[in-house]
Amino acid sequence: MIPPSCPWDSWRQAPLDFCEEVLHGWVKQPANTWSNIGFIVVGIWIWRLARREGRLHLRTIAVVALVIGFGSTFYHASGTYWGSLADYAGTFMASGVMVALNVRRWLRWSWAPVYLVFAGITLFFLGSMVAFPGSERWLFTFGSPCWIIELRLFFRDRRVTRYRMYLVSYLVLAVATLFWWLDVARILCIPNNHILTGHSVWHLLMAAVFLPLYRFYAQFSILADVPAASAGARTAA
Repeated sequence: MIPPSCPWDSWRQAPLDFCEEVLHGWVKQPANTWSNIGFIVVGIWIWRLARREGRLHLRTIAVVALVIGFGSTFYHASGTYWGSLADYAGTFMASGVMVALNVRRWLRWSWAPVYLVFAGITLFFLGSMVAFPGSERWLFTFGSPCWIIELRLFFRDRRVTRYRMYLVSYLVLAVATLFWWLDVARILCIPNNHILTGHSVWHLLMAAVFLPLYRFYAQFSILADVPAASAGARTAA
């Protein structure tokens, strides 16, 4: 039980099911909190890249990274229910943006309905998490249809699409997931280590995923503001 002196005591609590020991202060899990700086740095970096390269719509990827960074920071610092919602909101936004960009590549919709797809996917997952507590990890793992659409696009456009950065992003994701599991399973676990934990390594690696993911989507002129501004980009046929 959290002692009455805990600053977050009056807030609705959420479990922090990770190896790092929970402290009773303004920052409950220091290592799992500070490591979210990776998302913020990468988010700012991608925002500037997208602006410089004339791909302002891809700034949505930067926004997602920033939301995850601040949301996860709030969650691991406070251990509150609202912090967990903020954390998973960013995660579900990541699924939403990949679905939306793939819909744009596949069906060539205008940007307005593409953004509605992004918002709809995010709100659907977040609403499902609220309606079915405990479902958030399953929703994150199996809920997004982005990979199904990507598979469809692969068979249609594989001759004109470079998949190296896409595979790099998923390789980094796999390594990050390994660290996440080692932390949750208490295999890679020193509870009183508040500098670097398995889960904090997960944060840093997950932040790195966004860079090759941005590079993968940046190759498509249909995702640029002005297709001609992307010399050398290959448009899916």
